[in-house]
Order: sequence, then structure tokens, then C-alpha cells
Amino acid sequence: MSKNVITFFIRAYNDLDCRLPLILFLSKKKKIKVNVFFYPTNNSFFNYNNHEKISLIKNNNKINLFSFRNFIINSNFIKFYFNTSNKAKFFLNQITSLDRNKFFIKFFNFFDRIFLKIVKYDEKKIDEVLKNNIFIFDDIILNKLRSKFILFLENRKIHKKIYAVQTGQDTYLNLKRIIGNKNKKNNELNVNYFFVPSTNDKNIFKKQSKNKLFILGNTRFDKKWVYYLNKKAKILDINNCKKHKIVFMLSKLEYGVKLKSLIKTLEYLEKMEDVTVILKPHTRGMALKNIFNENNFSNVINGEKFDSSSLIKWSDQVLFTGSSIIFQAMILKKKCIFLKNCLNVKSIFDKTNSVFTVKKLNELPKIIFFDKIKKNSIDSFVKKEVYGGYNSEFMNNTLYKLINEKK
Repeated sequence: MSKNVITFFIRAYNDLDCRLPLILFLSKKKKIKVNVFFYPTNNSFFNYNNHEKISLIKNNNKINLFSFRNFIINSNFIKFYFNTSNKAKFFLNQITSLDRNKFFIKFFNFFDRIFLKIVKYDEKKIDEVLKNNIFIFDDIILNKLRSKFILFLENRKIHKKIYAVQTGQDTYLNLKRIIGNKNKKNNELNVNYFFVPSTNDKNIFKKQSKNKLFILGNTRFDKKWVYYLNKKAKILDINNCKKHKIVFMLSKLEYGVKLKSLIKTLEYLEKMEDVTVILKPHTRGMALKNIFNENNFSNVINGEKFDSSSLIKWSDQVLFTGSSIIFQAMILKKKCIFLKNCLNVKSIFDKTNSVFTVKKLNELPKIIFFDKIKKNSIDSFVKKEVYGGYNSEFMNNTLYKLINEKK
């Protein structure tokens, strides 16, 4: 019995993080063969060894892992450089204080951009790997010019076999965004399907995309996967931990965050008794040092070195301004506190009782110390906003059926 081959193209940490549940789900199916191909954008490439769950792919004999570095046909020097850069950035990622290595990170990123402009690939070798494949990309398809590698693939006339799946989820209603290239839809890659998690995401993308959009829910928050992550998460040992353990999941500042209000909230939390707060920066390029000096705080801790799943497991309450990682905390029935006071845009959380909403700082103590969560409200909100009105496995199962129909 011949198998359908499906290749996931992965470019960044968040991309892999969101695709892992689907990759593992499909790898268990008898009629599916799974490839995971790590490719570069024009500015950088991701070292997959820096993802804490990469062993789930490496140790799975039903998944083939590929890197663009294995298909380079330029000089030996360029091959040597990319391998060296890959190893160096992995080493730097293992060091707690990246500030001390800022020069080296900039050094490698600078030369990455130069060599990625001139890199050439073994076309026959790649064609052999991708022959008769179905392909999964993320929303980079909105601007294919962001990656020379995508243009290389486009020349192979594969667009009719592409399934695009949005990375992450947008929780904001009126945030000004630049998606793809607003005035140049010709830069968008035409694909067979473009899947988004929710109605809100569809409303956002339909203004920018010429592709037809389908709502299927968010596979990153499949319940079984969330419970697995929680079970396997590290047990954090925090010195002098207080009674109330709180994680503050930061959004990127450009997502409507009011910086002054954010700092005031941190200062307010610092003065509260029986509270320990760990501040977790957004996983996509957020420098915590620009907003937080840990030397000025004793109850607020820099959480850069901890992964999100371990922090959520440690916590009994989670503060947020809009990051979609909050869905993981909600599914695990943590008390989730929406800091509306720190946000200058509207959000899907504005009118729900599935989370506690802080409009003024003096409301925070009552919520932290006394208020109880409403589990039924959480379940209905998650079903609507995260699973597109379906169950948590709907997207995985639907994609599997679509792939088999293409046989």
C-alpha cells in the first residue's frame, strides 16, 4: 500500500511549536509518511536543536528530518560556515545570560544574511525528497519574498499541493497590523488551503489574503497535547517562593501594550505580600532587559530561562495582555487574569467571564487573593475561540481526511 507523503516546512521556534501536535498525530497514521524540513528566511535560520521537544521528532522513526544545510551545493566554505553558525547559536542558546554574547549573536546573524543571499541548492536532490508530496507551510505564504527558498520551491510548481496553517492565534480585534505585503498581493503564494484557528483570525486575514480561508481551530492547543506538555514539564524550584505563584506571560510591545502601565503593574505586584511573580517574555524576539531591571525587584523574577509549559505548571495564576499561550493555562484550569489596564486595543477577552479582567490596578488584590475561576465558562470560551466551535481534535482529523482524499 503506497503512502501519502506530507512535508512540513518549518522556519522558526514558534512555527515548530505550533506544528508539533499535528506532526506527531500524522506520524501515527499508517497511510502517511511525514517529513519535517527546516528552511531559512532571507534573514536567518532556526536551529531546531534549540526546541525543548525536538527529541520527539528525532527519536520517531516514522519522521524524516531534513535541513536546508544538507542540500547546499556552494563551496565547502559556505557549507562550513552554516554548520559553524548552527553549532555556535546552539551553544549561545544554552547560556543563561545572552546579553554577554550579544556581539557574537549579531556577528553570526550578519553573515547569515550575506550567505543566505548567495546560497544555491541541489535541485535534483531536493526534487527527489519532495516528489509526490503534500506540503504544509505557515502564514509566511502571505509574502513569499521573505524567503529565497520559498521562491526556489515555487519554481517547482508545488503551490496546488500546499496547505497553509496559521502559526499562533490573534486575540486582538482592532490592532493595526502589517500582514504579508498590504499593497502587493502578487507576493502571496497561491495555495490549496489556508487554515486559520478562529473567526477573528479569518476576519483579519481576509483583508490581506487572496487565498480562501477555512476555520479549523488551533491544533497547538489540542487537549491531549496540552496535558502531555504539562505532564512532561519541569518542576521548577524557585527560592523563597511565596504563597501565590504567578506567571506573567508578556506579549510583544507592538501588540497594543501600554509600556508605562505595564511597568506600574510590575511595581504594584512587587509591593504585594505573599506573591511571587515570574515574568516570561514573548518567545519571538523580545528583549526583557528593555522593560525590566531585575535588580529593582525581589518578588518579580526574570523568567527568560524557563519554558512556558514549566512556568504554567508551576503557577496557580497567570497574568497576560493577549498572548495566545494563555489558552494552554485556561485548558489546564489555571486562574487567568487579563490585564486590560495595560492594553490600548480591543481583545476577544474584553467581554468574557472565562478570565478575570483588570481595568484598574486596585482591582488586582481581590482577584489574586479571593476570586475563584468558573470552569464552565472557560470550556465554552475555549471551544468557541480556540477550537472554532468544534472539539480539540477536529483540525488534526480534518487535515488527515483531506490528505487521504488527495490520494
